[in-house]
Amino acid sequence: MDFGSFAESLEAKSMFILPDIDDPTSMTVAHVFYNADDNVVSSGTQKMNVLTPGEFKLYPNYPNPFNPVTFIRYAIREAGLVTVEIYDIKGQFVETLVQSEMEPGFYDVKWDAEHNASGIYFCRMIAGQKTITSKLLLVK
Repeated sequence: MDFGSFAESLEAKSMFILPDIDDPTSMTVAHVFYNADDNVVSSGTQKMNVLTPGEFKLYPNYPNPFNPVTFIRYAIREAGLVTVEIYDIKGQFVETLVQSEMEPGFYDVKWDAEHNASGIYFCRMIAGQKTITSKLLLVK
């Protein structure tokens, strides 16, 4: 973005970064600059691509241990069907958190385990032919 140095001489400046809900690999940067008389000197928007993940990854949930809510971050490199599921220590299915077609990008999903017992759980993510699992600890 080329207007950063120009903004230093203005009395007021505003910038907004807006995520694109329909396309998680892009965002829109909007700016409005005012002079001392509160007249708009410059305004505009620019759509920008966000870094696409270089790998398929399931990050450690945060917080861990947790009670009763945790957030699970994951990255997918290729577009396709993504499934994120929770299993208990016995390997029994607990809940599906995500099951949808997704574009490459970084994502977060919340798991509210309010109605689950304390213990060890596993989060399994499947995207295409790839599967990855992480361990979660629910402490009540």
